[in-house]
Amino acid sequence: MQDVAGNTGSGSTDSNNYAIDTLVPVATSVSVPAAALYSPGDTLTFVVNTNEAVFVSGMPRLAITIGSETVFADYVSGSGSNALVFQYSIQAGNSAANGIAVGSELDANGSSLRDAAGNNIATALSNIGSTSGVVVDGVAPGASIVIDGPSPTQSSTLTFTVRFDEDVSGVDLADFTLSSSGTARGNLLSLIQLDAQTYQVKVGGVTGQGALGLTLGAAGSNIVDAAGNALLQNAATEGYTINADNGDPEFRTSTGTSTPPAPSSPLLPGVPGLPAPISVSPLLPPQLFETPTLGSGIPPLGTIFIGQTSLAPSYIAQVFGNSTGSPSGFLGFGGGDGNLFGTSSLAGIFSATPGHAPLEMSVFGAQTTDLNGGLRGVFGAPTLGQQLHELRIEEQRTVRELAVALQQIGSASPQA
Repeated sequence: MQDVAGNTGSGSTDSNNYAIDTLVPVATSVSVPAAALYSPGDTLTFVVNTNEAVFVSGMPRLAITIGSETVFADYVSGSGSNALVFQYSIQAGNSAANGIAVGSELDANGSSLRDAAGNNIATALSNIGSTSGVVVDGVAPGASIVIDGPSPTQSSTLTFTVRFDEDVSGVDLADFTLSSSGTARGNLLSLIQLDAQTYQVKVGGVTGQGALGLTLGAAGSNIVDAAGNALLQNAATEGYTINADNGDPEFRTSTGTSTPPAPSSPLLPGVPGLPAPISVSPLLPPQLFETPTLGSGIPPLGTIFIGQTSLAPSYIAQVFGNSTGSPSGFLGFGGGDGNLFGTSSLAGIFSATPGHAPLEMSVFGAQTTDLNGGLRGVFGAPTLGQQLHELRIEEQRTVRELAVALQQIGSASPQA
C-alpha cells in the first residue's frame, strides 16, 4: 500500500468486531394448563416459548376461547428470557364443557417484544398444546321445584320433587322451608335423593285449607356442583292447594247469612167465587148423535140397533124404546114389531094408553080401532094414513111431554 507520492506503507493495525443480527425472534411452542376441571377463581397459565430471549415492555396478551366467549390471558412474567408467561382467572359464567382453545397469534396490545438486537418478535404461534381436556365450569347450579301429586288435595302427606340442572352435592333437608297461605300447615318429614340431580322432599301432617309450598334457600346452604360452584339462586313453588276434609258433608253446617222470613199478612175470610157461566141452556137436551170421545161413555151410532130386551145404548133408543113390555111402541115400532129400539125410561110416554080418550075410527063399518092396539078394522091394524092423522092430533101433547122428559134426563148419563 503506498500513498500518492509512492511511499510504501509500513506496520499493521486491527479494527473492532461488530455483531450483526437481523433475525427476528419466534415462538417455538405454547405450553397450556393441565387437563382438569376449572371453576371460578382458578387460574389458567400459558407459556409462550421463543427461540431467543425476548424483552417485553408493556402488557401483551394471549387470546383464549372459552365456550362461545373470547377472553384474554395477560402477560405476567418472562421478559429477557425465552419463556413468556400469560395467565387468565376463571370468572363466574365461564363455561367450556368440551375444552378451551388458544388463539393462533400473540396480541402485542401496543407493547414491545424484541430480542437483544432490537428485532420484534413474530406474533404467530405454533406447536400449541392440546386444550380439549381443559374444562371450565364457572356456572352456578340452578334448581326447580314441582309438586308430585294431584292438586287440590285432601291428603295429609305431600311430595315435592326438586330438580337441579347439573350434578350437585351438599343438599340437606335443613335447606328447605315450607310456605303457606290460609290455614294450611305441614311438617318437613324427609329428603330422598333419586339421582345426582333429583331429590324428593316429603311433607306430612298436612291440615287446614289454603296453599302449601316449598322453598329452597341458597344462602347458607352447602349445595355445590362438581366444579365447586355454589347455588346462588333460591327455588320455590306455590305447591299444593289444600282442601282439608271437614267431615261428612251431610252433617256440615253452613255459616252463611240467612234472610229473615217476610211478615205474613193476616188471614182474611174466604169469599165464595162466582158460579161458572152457563154455556148450555138447561132446557135443551143433549145431542142425540154426540160424537163419542175417549172415556165419554157414549157408544157409536152403529150400535143404535140392538137385540130384543137389551138395554138401549143411545138416546135415540131411549126415546123410541118401550119399557112397558107392550107389543107396540111409538110409531108402531118396538114390542111385537121386533123391539128394534129396545127399552127406555121414556118409552112409557108412547104407551098404549094415552092421556086422553082414544080417537074412534070408523073404517068399513061399525068396527073401530085405535092407534095402540084397540079394536081393529076389517083389515087388521090401522093404516098409515090413520096413524098420521092421529099423530097430527096428538102432536102438541107428545112434543110437550117429550120436552119435559128430555129436560129431566138432560144431565143424566146414558144407560150402559
